[in-house]
Amino acid sequence: MESVPAIAAKKITVRIVPWLIICLTMAYIDRTNLAFAQFSLAKSFGIDPLVFGTAAGVFFAGYIAAEIPSNLLLLRFGARRWLARIMISWGVVTMSTYYVHTDTQLYIVRFLLGVCEAGFYPGVLFYLTRFIPIENRAKTNFLFISAIPLSAVIGSIFSGWLLETISKSHYLGMAAWQWLFLTEGLMTIFIGIALLFVLPESIKSVKYLTDAEKLQLSAHIQAQEETKAVIGSPLKALLDLKVWIYAIVTSASAFSMYCISFWLPQIIKSFNVANTLHIGFINAIPWGLALVALATSFVMTRTIKRPIFILSLLYGIGCLSLSAILINGISVIAKLGLISIATTAIMLTYPVFWSLVNFLKGKAAAVIFAVINSIGSLAGFMSPIMMGYVIKATGSPQIGIVIMSGFMGLAVILLFVIHIAFTENKRAAAF
Repeated sequence: MESVPAIAAKKITVRIVPWLIICLTMAYIDRTNLAFAQFSLAKSFGIDPLVFGTAAGVFFAGYIAAEIPSNLLLLRFGARRWLARIMISWGVVTMSTYYVHTDTQLYIVRFLLGVCEAGFYPGVLFYLTRFIPIENRAKTNFLFISAIPLSAVIGSIFSGWLLETISKSHYLGMAAWQWLFLTEGLMTIFIGIALLFVLPESIKSVKYLTDAEKLQLSAHIQAQEETKAVIGSPLKALLDLKVWIYAIVTSASAFSMYCISFWLPQIIKSFNVANTLHIGFINAIPWGLALVALATSFVMTRTIKRPIFILSLLYGIGCLSLSAILINGISVIAKLGLISIATTAIMLTYPVFWSLVNFLKGKAAAVIFAVINSIGSLAGFMSPIMMGYVIKATGSPQIGIVIMSGFMGLAVILLFVIHIAFTENKRAAAF
């Protein structure tokens, strides 16, 4: 028979997590829709690979700059209002991309989009720690992270369809890329407004829990917080070596994921696929497989006993898959298959990683979630620009793929070092 806290946590998960999945889906659609808009933008005012890569990457410059302040303001104003504010503001900026007509204007809008979206992902992770016990967070993380490949599947097909349809008609005199940003930005604003009405501010304000469930769930989570390693103040937390090691490890996932997110449509087009809708469907394949893998791996969350080993295995698979793409004479279908394997491995690292990082406690947790995510965002800033430069300079993404593979190999090495160091510390403490 399930305990009262477990029953209460399930009720909250069913009511809150679907909304958060929708929100993160829109976040990644609005963040990466430039990957498809580039086809129409090139016809309007022309952008080369480096301009596109810079526009994709500069989003993360704004994101990093506002990440920690945004999470501190979340503590000040409350998660419900602040997360809604984030969504509404980034929806407005997405719609304002309609007015872009130069490279500089595109850079400015993308930077502002990053500023407005900053704090949403780590803010939600912190928000969930106030409602979901530790033993349920791995499952919740799997569900939440599933929004990333889900957004790629939905965004690829919808963007491909919209761009292909509008490009033939120029409806109301607007270019296809203008319709893309207006439509997706407006949807985000509506969802942001809805958050004000569906997200509870605390366990006490959850209307669908009984008084007994509220009390026992609150006590259970509080007891778990007391057993965590106390990092202390945000400043002391920033000096904790574990935080920075984990941040570098997770940045390997972000680096590769954003390279694939922003550049795969362009790579598919280079396979002589001219129809944007067809590009959208093909682009959805790796992300669809990653989504299926996340769904089937959901049952594994009860048996994750060695997360560092699992992370090392996933990064190793990603590294080898990306390296195999560079083999001479390999077919297009084989390359797509290897990209699908690498994408799936990358996606699976996220929920395992966040279930591993449970040593964060108190107000410092909001700041450290932001720090780890900011380092990952720095990788997101670098990766599309790097790939844009490589493609413009060489006409091929091969060197970029080598760098992606090397970064994932570095993650394997760092995880091995972490395992050895922490094992030695435990042995020393035993004597």
